[in-house]
Amino acid sequence: TETDDSGNTMSIALSSAIDPAHGINDIDQPSTGNRFVATEFTLTGIRGSSADNANNNASLVGDNHHVYAAALDDVSECTNFTDGDYKVAPNQSSMGCVVFQVPLGVTASQVTWTPEFGGTTTIWEVP
Repeated sequence: TETDDSGNTMSIALSSAIDPAHGINDIDQPSTGNRFVATEFTLTGIRGSSADNANNNASLVGDNHHVYAAALDDVSECTNFTDGDYKVAPNQSSMGCVVFQVPLGVTASQVTWTPEFGGTTTIWEVP
C-alpha cells in the first residue's frame, strides 16, 4: 500500500510485464535498437482519493542497472490509464500500463513505483 502526504491510501499491484509490447501504430514504435516493455498495474483506493500520473511514478530497472523512465507511447496490449493520469476513491480500482523503451539485449529485472507526492517506493522483481 501507498500513503501520500495527504493521508490518501491505495494499494498498487504489478499485474503483468509484457515483453515485448507492440506499438499501436507507425508513430508509436521504439527507437532503433530498442523494444517496448509494458508494465500493467492495478490501483485500488483504500482511504481518501489518490490521484497522480503513473508515467511519473513508475520506472523500470534493467539487468544493466540502468533505470528507464516511462516512454509516452501507446501499445496494443494495454492502455496507459488516461495518458498516465489516474484517480481512485475507496474500493475503486483502475488498471493501466506504463510503457518503457528498453535496449535489445537488456532484460527487465525490476519495476519500481515512487509516488511524486510523498510515500515509499514499491519494488517488484520481474520474473
